[in-house]
Amino acid sequence: MQSSIRVYAISGHRLFTESIAARFDMCSGIEFTGSTTDPDQAFSSIKDLMVDVLLIDANMYQGDAIKLTRDIRSGNPSLSIVIFGLDSGDEVILEFIESGANGYVSKESSFEDLVRTVGEVYEGRAPCSPRIAALVFDKIAQLSRERGFQRKARMILLTPREQEILEYIAGGLSNKQIAQQLHISLFTVKNHVHNLFEKLKVNYRREAIRYAYDNGLIEKKWLARAPANHVIASHAGQGGDGPEP
Repeated sequence: MQSSIRVYAISGHRLFTESIAARFDMCSGIEFTGSTTDPDQAFSSIKDLMVDVLLIDANMYQGDAIKLTRDIRSGNPSLSIVIFGLDSGDEVILEFIESGANGYVSKESSFEDLVRTVGEVYEGRAPCSPRIAALVFDKIAQLSRERGFQRKARMILLTPREQEILEYIAGGLSNKQIAQQLHISLFTVKNHVHNLFEKLKVNYRREAIRYAYDNGLIEKKWLARAPANHVIASHAGQGGDGPEP
């Protein structure tokens, strides 16, 4: 059973990493496994040394530390990443968090702060100051508002006829059945289906139905309007995966 947190560092400052290596050696429960200035070396060392927590110097590679964080995170989803040496610029901290960092320590932090952060991210916690926590929540709220605006924009784009056809699709009706219900040609129905798929940014009927339900474009009562075999057909066979031929 592993008894120590295995820590590795990527930094352009050898003297710094050597000094923290010596200090980590005095910490119980932490094993400093090494450091490098070469990102390629880091990728292999992380796996070979079974690293638990990776320290990345925020100021290395002339601003490429954010890209490095993103690249390492994409190949190591379970690795804990701590950014050290950060300035207090809000946008930079958020960029590192968005790139996959689990925690950070600023230039003003002490070695004890670094040790505590390593322990916290290893345990699955996300240490950050109240100010940064507020910024993260503001970012989440902003993204939510943007997605809400996009959803409303898509709803507004649908014509009354497209809305009506979407409701029939949700009820499980095929293009031919929709044409019969609305007393229009099959060709016209296909055009409407194609246009509403384009507006909703979906490719399949099931995606259109899910999007419509999730965003309040249609009500579940429409599902009850169609016979059960029609509903099954819409999901599993007849026209279930897109505009019918």
